[in-house]
Amino acid sequence: TEAVIYVAGDSHSLSSAWQVISWGGRRTVLVPKLVTGLKCWHLRPGAVFFPKHNFRAVAGSIPRGAHALFLFGEIDCREGIIT
Repeated sequence: TEAVIYVAGDSHSLSSAWQVISWGGRRTVLVPKLVTGLKCWHLRPGAVFFPKHNFRAVAGSIPRGAHALFLFGEIDCREGIIT
């Protein structure tokens, strides 16, 4: 059986979707967990934005004890660039 690493993030996380890598000497599949439009500030206490609820649903769908990689923050950086 192949090992699994869940990759949760915005659309940029899809570039690794279903790729097979060697990790710890085992064949490992990168399984995508898409969270669209999430910005880091959506996760702050008191926030009621849909992306926060979507993040919680996606994170909750990852099995307890599984390996997971979270890719967020790119949108925040891009919006902060002064032109």
